[in-house]
Amino acid sequence: MLAKLKLFWTEARSKLTVYVGLLIASSAEIRNMWPEITGQLPPWPPMIWLEHHAFAVLGIAVVYTRVRRVLHS
Repeated sequence: MLAKLKLFWTEARSKLTVYVGLLIASSAEIRNMWPEITGQLPPWPPMIWLEHHAFAVLGIAVVYTRVRRVLHS
């Protein structure tokens, strides 16, 4: 069992899909804390844009991680 966990860790830690998956899994927390996060930052147009489009960007990132090998072949 320990060997399988080590193999999983070795294979998963360098995969972009894993990081995007973790980001999406935490998106509910991001959504709940977003007003607090943006309230501490200066009003910056790209941050305001991201506030409105964060979940669409996450969705596109997931699609990209699934097809990036084909795109780079």
